[in-house]
Amino acid sequence: METKLITEKKYYELFPLTKRREALRAALDARAAEIEMYWKRATYFWAFIATAFAGYFAVLASDRIDSYRPVTVLISFIGFIFSLGWHFVNRGSKYWQENWEEHVFRLEQSVQGPLFACLKIPRNKCLRITGSFLYSGTKINQILSFVTAVCWGVLFVCSVLYTFYKTETDVCMFLSDYVSGCCLVVISGLLLWGVGCLLSKYSRSDFDKGCADPVFFRNRVMEDPTRETIEMGNDEFILYIRKRYPCCSLVTNELGQMIWSKIQDMDSDAKKTEIDRPCYWQTTPGSTHVSDKELPKTATQFEFDRRILPLLYAFLDRIGSSEA
Repeated sequence: METKLITEKKYYELFPLTKRREALRAALDARAAEIEMYWKRATYFWAFIATAFAGYFAVLASDRIDSYRPVTVLISFIGFIFSLGWHFVNRGSKYWQENWEEHVFRLEQSVQGPLFACLKIPRNKCLRITGSFLYSGTKINQILSFVTAVCWGVLFVCSVLYTFYKTETDVCMFLSDYVSGCCLVVISGLLLWGVGCLLSKYSRSDFDKGCADPVFFRNRVMEDPTRETIEMGNDEFILYIRKRYPCCSLVTNELGQMIWSKIQDMDSDAKKTEIDRPCYWQTTPGSTHVSDKELPKTATQFEFDRRILPLLYAFLDRIGSSEA
């Protein structure tokens, strides 16, 4: 089925102003529902995996463990499948959450302003355990689910070993018998890998099957009809820092690289229009403030979205004051 990328201009044509408020409300509701379902699914998987862990170690503590060793293989295998499934569910939920967040980001511009696009600048350091920090709960959940799947995989291999090699002495003998023992480990690992591949393949969403002409749009890199560019040079930003923060220890090259990197982060369509343009004060007779610690001799010129200027100057204040 053919898919196509659309420009942002085309995207806004699909949602005219008369329908944009309603579309924004629907996107917000879908986003909220997806977040709610995300944590409900996480609770379901956590409950099952915790039960599986309890059952696994209960069998290990049993007086008849020698008879129940195959049960540990089964429990660990099921635990691995559910943990890997939980990881895929987390990634899928994150995808749909980001999908609706992207719609909100697009639609809110002309309805309520960039509410979700403007974020509070974190003031706390990550090592301050009593302060807030911009950690992602969904990313942490994905990492935990993947680590849990790995742990179950290790338990599965160990359970297989202890099923064929009943005691620690037998396991030590296995370690010295690389032919049969290592084959057993490799086969167990390949089994887990194959199950993971099958689960990944057959659990992918086929949302576009019922859509005659699905469309996709790039994440914040399309032509924006509301975009209004401005051309400014690094010298203007460096002058701002030198005037407000004369004790800033960063040299001009470092400042220039940091500023350009920040502009790219905030506007992926930003571009350099000219390299090494002579600065105004360089052509002024008697100028004595050109040096690595003061003002540049030449500066690169940038073209970018003028809407990022408030955030850009907030960034200049932050790096100027932190390096003072």
